[in-house]
Amino acid sequence: MKYNYPEHYSKNALSAIKLAKELKSKGEYDFFRGQRNAYAIQPSILRPGLDKNAVVLKLQEFINWVHRTPELISLHNNINSILAVAQHYGLKTPLLDFSHSPEIAGFFATDGGVKGDTGTIICINKKRFQESWKEMNGRHYNEKGMYLTELIEIDVNNLWRLQAQQGLFLQCHVNDRLLEMFSYFLHIYFPQENGLALIEHEKIYPKVKSHLEVLLDQYFLIDSYPERERMMADLFGPKIVSVTHDDILEEMKPFFITSTLPEVHESWKSDYANSWLMEPDEKYSDGKPIDIYISLYLKTSLI
Repeated sequence: MKYNYPEHYSKNALSAIKLAKELKSKGEYDFFRGQRNAYAIQPSILRPGLDKNAVVLKLQEFINWVHRTPELISLHNNINSILAVAQHYGLKTPLLDFSHSPEIAGFFATDGGVKGDTGTIICINKKRFQESWKEMNGRHYNEKGMYLTELIEIDVNNLWRLQAQQGLFLQCHVNDRLLEMFSYFLHIYFPQENGLALIEHEKIYPKVKSHLEVLLDQYFLIDSYPERERMMADLFGPKIVSVTHDDILEEMKPFFITSTLPEVHESWKSDYANSWLMEPDEKYSDGKPIDIYISLYLKTSLI
């Protein structure tokens, strides 16, 4: 028993999820987190063995890229939204993933589970959690300008993963023992089974990407290039031929009639081109049909 808090042991994952749903329906618990193993509850940036300077640098590079990208204006100067995006794309952050849905927590508690391990669904009562941390958070905020722990319920523009997972976050700047001691988590344990699929993977990680997610895929692909080049060099030795930008331009010239690149079209110098840099507001759909109404107006003239 953790710090005299109750624990439940269910016979399987389905029973654990059923219990979590009942506790939610009764108003006893609000938010849920699934873990494949009963390991310590700790955000990735606080885990031992990390090169903290390298982790912080990588996160700062990502934050700088967000602020340089006009199409992500809703994220500018919104550190919680930026951290939410970073968390969903595997960067080390002080956030822990939770969900409003016990079923989705159950998915994460079982996805990739191995028979013989113990899965866990961790439950939070929002009011009890905030009351427990209120004094320490207030004191730390007055001294350091930040909270030790904070529940962050946020909807990030165009982050469909977060919407699909009904997600929210627990921001944490304390070690796992202190977090457990004052958070009143309820742990629901169950024995793992191999290959248990409770929810379709595409329901959790939508295949169709939003504008934001396309940009993120591009960013992390480009960010991976140095490591890919290093791996290639380890396998095949250093590069023999290095192609420059000028080489590419010279190679392209024969494809044009005048052997010169065409001038930039006037349309790209107008305000019309700026619309490509505007951030859309794309709503996530879970696959349910959407009614779209299109009205056509016919303009006529009398002679």
